[in-house]
Amino acid sequence: MLTGQVSLGKLFGSLIGALRPSAPPSSLAQDIAAGIADFPGDVTFLIAERDRTGKAFLAGWDKADPRIRPCPDATHAYVEPHAREWLEARLVEVLRG
Repeated sequence: MLTGQVSLGKLFGSLIGALRPSAPPSSLAQDIAAGIADFPGDVTFLIAERDRTGKAFLAGWDKADPRIRPCPDATHAYVEPHAREWLEARLVEVLRG
């Protein structure tokens, strides 16, 4: 700041902006719902039950939604043998239509 390399106007603007109340952050499920709202095709959610992102999604989504396909005891990368087989079978189902 002493060398003139910092714009005081921008600095104060940023500080004032940080003090303003903002809208509450949306949940992962809300973001996904908004993203697929106008999509005309079929949607299936393949969820690894031990994945933190999958858990976060399910926490905000209707668990009775028939589009949800959970893989029991699967982690994020579906590295477990049963999970790989499960994922492969779901992908083949989609590709066969």
